Amino acid sequence: MTGMGYIAVYDVGTTAVQAALTREDGSLLATATSEPMPIHDADGRQEQDPDDWDLAFRNATRAVFAQAAQADVTFTHGIGSSAILGVIMSGQMQDVIALDEHLLPVRRAILYSDGRARAQARRIADAVGDDAFASLSGNRAEGSLPLAKLMWLAEHEPRSWSRVRHVLFDAKDYLVARLTGVPSGDTVACSTSGAMNIVTRRWDDRLVSPSGV
Repeated sequence: MTGMGYIAVYDVGTTAVQAALTREDGSLLATATSEPMPIHDADGRQEQDPDDWDLAFRNATRAVFAQAAQADVTFTHGIGSSAILGVIMSGQMQDVIALDEHLLPVRRAILYSDGRARAQARRIADAVGDDAFASLSGNRAEGSLPLAKLMWLAEHEPRSWSRVRHVLFDAKDYLVARLTGVPSGDTVACSTSGAMNIVTRRWDDRLVSPSGV
C-alpha cells in the first residue's frame, strides 16, 4: 500500500447507511448501501435503535470494501487502517440520542420527525418568548424540537432520564462516538437542538434554563 490512500464517506439516513470509498485524488472507487433500517412508529412517534445505525454502518463498510477489492487490483492486496486517510460523515439531525456514561444508548433515539413534545415546546416558548426564542436559537418552538423532547423524556421516562450522561443530536455523531470514544457534535447539528445560540455558537442559558434540563 505504498503511495495510495483512501477516504471513507458515509451518510447515515433514516432508511439506510450509504457508503463510498474514494482514492486520495478524489476519484470514486466504490459505493454501497446497507440493508434498510427499521423505524419504530406508533401513535405518530418515530424512533430508531442507534445500534441499528452501527450495524448498518459496519455492513455498508464491509460491502464497500468488497466492491473496492473487485474494482481495484491495488486494493485487493489488503488494506490497513493507516491507508484510510479520513472518514467523512453526514447524517439525520434533530434527533435525541441519549447515552449513558459508557456511551451506550439508554433508550431508542427519538427522531427528528417525532413531534411528541408539543406541550413542552410551548412551555419553553412561553418562558422565553416566541420571537426571542426564534432569534436566539434559529428554531421554532415545535414538538420536534430536541430540547423539548429532552423535557418530555425527563417527565415521562424518569428511569431512563436518570441514566443519561450525554446527548447527541445527529445519527452520525453516535457512530463518531463509537469510533473515537468521544461524544461530540458539529455546529450545524447542534443548532437544530433549540439550546444553542446561533450567533455565539454556544449553549445559551436563556434557552436551557426554562427547560429544566
